[in-house]
Amino acid sequence: MAVINRNFTPSNQMVMKKRIHIIALVVFIGVIQTSVKAQINVPDANFKSVLLSNSSINTNMNGEIEQSEAIAFNGTIAADNLNIADLTGIEEFINLSSLYVNNNLLTTLDLSANTQLMYLNCSENQLTSLDVSGLVNMTDLYCSENSLATLDLPLGGVLSILDCSVNNLTVLDFANSTSIYDLNCSNNSLANIYLTNCTNLHYLNCSYNLIQCLDVSGNTNLQSVNVSNNSLEAFNIKNGNNTDISYFDFYANNNPSLVCVQVDDTLYAQGNWTSGIDNWVDFNTNCGIPQAGFTTNAPVCIGSPVIFTDTSVSPYLLNYVWDFGDGDPFSFIQNPVHTYTGGGDYFPNLTVSNCYGSSYASTNISMGVDITGDILASTTVDDGFVMLFKFQPGYIAFDTIANEPLEGPSYYLGGVGPGEYLVKIIPNPVTFPDLLPTYHYSEWAWDSADVITVGCVNNVMADVNMIPEITLTTGVGLLHGQIIEGPGYGRAQGDPVHGVDVKLGITATSQLVGNTTTDNNGEYSFGLVPFGTYTIFVDIPGLLRDSSYTITIDSSNYEYLNLDYIIDSSKIFIVNPIGIEDHANQTELNVFPNPAKDQLFLNYVLSSNAKVKMEIYNLLGTQVRSYINSEQAMGIYTYQVNTLAAGLENGIYLINLSVNGNITSRKVVINR
Repeated sequence: MAVINRNFTPSNQMVMKKRIHIIALVVFIGVIQTSVKAQINVPDANFKSVLLSNSSINTNMNGEIEQSEAIAFNGTIAADNLNIADLTGIEEFINLSSLYVNNNLLTTLDLSANTQLMYLNCSENQLTSLDVSGLVNMTDLYCSENSLATLDLPLGGVLSILDCSVNNLTVLDFANSTSIYDLNCSNNSLANIYLTNCTNLHYLNCSYNLIQCLDVSGNTNLQSVNVSNNSLEAFNIKNGNNTDISYFDFYANNNPSLVCVQVDDTLYAQGNWTSGIDNWVDFNTNCGIPQAGFTTNAPVCIGSPVIFTDTSVSPYLLNYVWDFGDGDPFSFIQNPVHTYTGGGDYFPNLTVSNCYGSSYASTNISMGVDITGDILASTTVDDGFVMLFKFQPGYIAFDTIANEPLEGPSYYLGGVGPGEYLVKIIPNPVTFPDLLPTYHYSEWAWDSADVITVGCVNNVMADVNMIPEITLTTGVGLLHGQIIEGPGYGRAQGDPVHGVDVKLGITATSQLVGNTTTDNNGEYSFGLVPFGTYTIFVDIPGLLRDSSYTITIDSSNYEYLNLDYIIDSSKIFIVNPIGIEDHANQTELNVFPNPAKDQLFLNYVLSSNAKVKMEIYNLLGTQVRSYINSEQAMGIYTYQVNTLAAGLENGIYLINLSVNGNITSRKVVINR
């Protein structure tokens, strides 16, 4: 049964036809655009004719060259002697292997896209620009008789033949062209040419240039050399294989300034090469190998300039390479100036070279002076450390200039710059328990030690007479404390200070009966201390002792556990008077949380009625808050402290609880 479209009208029919025509037109235009896009642009008619006439390229013979045809072609294009001025389109032949475009009218040639090209002859054009730098497969390059001022050679290392003669070249870089076999760079404006890397070079023609110095001593495969008509002053062909070069393969004439050619064998050269040189030129196995030498103005102070003066001997111009021995960049000038920023021994050296060879000179420069001395004691002190401190009160960091292990009954500190210093010997306390750390000459404290003055030149002797430790009878006393950082020390307040020298002395005497150092927590202790009155000294070079603890140990008071010291940027001081505890009668005080932010809880237990006082001190020993000062009945007590309301800023505080006069102290850190 027929299906009738009741909506079909003549006007609808015309619309349908228009749509069909439009679709057909779009398709047609698309085909044309695809066809146009597939064709390569070859504006030079002569070049296009060459391509169209080659059936291996123009495979469909349609009068155009498609991109697919260009890509598929991997043979040779011969387009020489055809008055071609424009090689546009050649970039599409990415698999091209050989190209002959010599004797044309080309002014520029970019072959960077033709990466498979192995052979190129573009000689006898008018080229001022040639780009072959990316052609890693190129073996043969002929670009003579053009107007090239520069030439970047292929980087692939397979270039074998290069003819770039009759151009305007001033520089040729063969650093990446080690495989060159035959080189003709004659008739250019080359002033220098370096062929050291061209170890495969057999044939060399660099005549008619401006070359002053030529060294081919590293080119051991040479069979033919033409260096005539240059400005040679020095020529070194002493390559260990002169006999491979016959009498008609050696030309070095017409070099008015050349007087000597350096060779393997004088007799062989005279017998075979005389016709290739000017009559005033001699052959010799040593025409002027330089002798390196230099002087300096050392010794000088660290940080002062060292002046290097060249004294090398050579009749020819030299190349200079200075290595200063401190890791700084080399210098290439004749008389450099260099500054050493650190002390020690340095070994600068100079390498000089000319066309005839090179030589080397070196010396030793000691920057700074040596501080040495004997360690005087009843026994040989050969285990421990020697420390060097810069003498400048007010250290802001606990550091040293040098810290060296002891290796015998004397010490050595080298490369010290000018200034004032302290030397301290720290014997190993296990090996030498009866000796105290001692400063030069024989002092236990830095501020009473002999200061050593160091200049720029003269070494210094500074002996150290070790101080013995007085041995006491065994007792029951225990002293313990911590050294922490206060404001201005340079790091976070409350941090422990480790490695600090702490000494125990009998009060009002010069006798020292104990020595220790703070551990990683900044803590120190003296145990089994007999009855008596003692002073605890903290020694940090550069920091003054503002105050020290004096403690009496007897049968009633024999344990003191909070003998804490605080250090700031200039001094060491105790938390006076709250750092001392009578451990035998103290009350347990709990402080939490610690560190605290906004709230702090203080808890203690009274076993009987007592007079109670609770106070808060800052690190300077100043009372900042008092909470209790009254009689309290036996019981458990907890106090809540609002740190903001109490005016406690970020920092370290000590809570002092006194129960019937017996003190308990606890540190707390406020950190919001």
